[in-house]
Amino acid sequence: MNEFFLQVINRSISAGWLILAVVILRLLLKRAPKWINMLLWGIVAIRLLSPFSIESVFSLIPSSETIPADIERYAAPEIDSGIPVIDNLVNPDSGQPSLTPVPEFSANPLQVWIPAAAVLWLAGIAVLLLYLAASYWHLRRKVNTAVRYRDNIFQSEKVSSPFVLGMIRPRIYLPFQIREGDMEHVIAHEQAHIRRRDHWWKPIGFVLLAIYWFHPLIWLAWFLLCRDIELACDEKVIKELDSEQRADYTQALLACSVRRRPAAACPLAFGEVGIRKRVKSVMNYRKPGFWIVLIAVIVCAAVAVCFLTNPVRNQTALSPDTQNAHVTEWFDYTGSPSGMEQELTIEIPEFEGAVFSYIPEQIAVTDASEADGRRVLITGMPIWNAYFCDLTGDGFPEICATLSFGSGLIDSRVVIFDYVGKASYTLEDRGNYDFTLRMDEGENCLYVDVQEYGSRELLLSGRLTFDGGFIHVEGLDLEEMPDTLEGSAAQEEAGMQLENQEQATDQDGTQDTQNTESVIAQLLDTIQSSPAESSNPEDYIREHPEAYEALIEYGEDTLRYCFGEFLKGGRTDLRGWIMADVCAQIMVSGGEALVIDTPEPVTGQDWFEELRSSAQRLSEQMPDEELERMYPVSWLLLEMMKE
Repeated sequence: MNEFFLQVINRSISAGWLILAVVILRLLLKRAPKWINMLLWGIVAIRLLSPFSIESVFSLIPSSETIPADIERYAAPEIDSGIPVIDNLVNPDSGQPSLTPVPEFSANPLQVWIPAAAVLWLAGIAVLLLYLAASYWHLRRKVNTAVRYRDNIFQSEKVSSPFVLGMIRPRIYLPFQIREGDMEHVIAHEQAHIRRRDHWWKPIGFVLLAIYWFHPLIWLAWFLLCRDIELACDEKVIKELDSEQRADYTQALLACSVRRRPAAACPLAFGEVGIRKRVKSVMNYRKPGFWIVLIAVIVCAAVAVCFLTNPVRNQTALSPDTQNAHVTEWFDYTGSPSGMEQELTIEIPEFEGAVFSYIPEQIAVTDASEADGRRVLITGMPIWNAYFCDLTGDGFPEICATLSFGSGLIDSRVVIFDYVGKASYTLEDRGNYDFTLRMDEGENCLYVDVQEYGSRELLLSGRLTFDGGFIHVEGLDLEEMPDTLEGSAAQEEAGMQLENQEQATDQDGTQDTQNTESVIAQLLDTIQSSPAESSNPEDYIREHPEAYEALIEYGEDTLRYCFGEFLKGGRTDLRGWIMADVCAQIMVSGGEALVIDTPEPVTGQDWFEELRSSAQRLSEQMPDEELERMYPVSWLLLEMMKE
């Protein structure tokens, strides 16, 4: 429903430009036949009704999609009206706009506002359609006692002005008090309405008004349409009359004039609309010349070409064969996690004034054109690699990164951040598959490696692409991928750990500290057990993902055990590195990260000492209540140090 509602809004904006053009042309084509105006309004109706349009270099519509269909997913919602002045007024250029969510914590407010606006839109449609139905039913009741005058012409004492009612079998209704001299002119006018199918076009116009009721230009078009219907009908009747008969016709108009009813969808009343202008038009009527008619028809054709077509989209868009080419590598630690830098920065020529920065837990930007300073774009625990590559084809590279995410159940996923479009896209299938970016040096493009969750076996490798607002991997169909294998060694290990955890819980449901510490120690032993030939701590963690996740699941208990070991000192071994890594992941999952300004720690004990120094500095800067709320891990360490 939201996407359809946004389509309606975009269609109304496109039609708005056409309505403005028609309003101007009505003034310029005064000498043209009045049916030309009706032809122009027909072009407007086509624009409002058509769900699609072809592209043309002749299109005068600035933008066919002013509001992006996926604007709800934008980090900073923006419109594209095709007119820079309007875009600059509406779109945020500094600060944190009201519709921009905090990337880590908030939902886009448009995810609430757009559904609410869609409901309001539907309510407006219902009100106007009910008004149409009630008006028609009321008139039917008024004329149910009418008597036949001749053919489909009826007379009634309950009507004050002649009109046509009905779409399938239209009837003409006349009041009894019409003078005999005016009768034939009135009947001729109403019959002309029927021959011109005005009893169809006017209700259709009102239905379009009901659908697009929120747009003021649609209301203007409706009122001008009603006026032009009557002018065109008058012209059809009087073009065969002499000057004396035209004078009689104007007298009939004046005699049957009625007060204008607001937004009347029915009926087609003889003296309802613009009597003064209609009288003047009848008295000054001159049969238009051939060249005037020809020019008017050519103008209508030009209007159709220029306003029924959409502007040609950005031609810089990449084809599937050239998409995801020319990759710029920023960093990649998937093969060497021990070499992970604590902070990196980079500047990209396409983003003048923007400095992108990296720490293991996040990628942020500091943009000189923005007033809100440093802004976080991607968060992870950690971020393993990042590349700049133009996937969307807009001429600006997106940030493409691999990161780990989660608490307990930790997966690897691919995140694409469109800095120009302020949109983020994620490739994930948590608990089933892991996705990792890599750069193909030969093709200079990005590939995605797909692995079964918890396994190092490569299932598929495909090129990273972007299409239809989503990122894709060539050759990947998750529905056809095998389900996660049951009974694997990893799951058996997880079952063993769960059993140990259950044994560590007494009958009252309270955790026995000694047993918990024993389980945590066993999990650390499991991770340390293999591969014995490697000196890289990450290899041990990757070999035992379920044990690693179980440690994270223990949360505060794991922190207490590890901090207790670190407080004893001397944890410069492999076990110390693993404990530091686990504690860091628990911190990140709780929204707390340790930023280390000193050179990279070489042992787990070094990491802990940095954490202890950071916690002590924080304790000097804020009260305990605030410290506990904002930095729970640091607060826990300080409490343990007091014991």
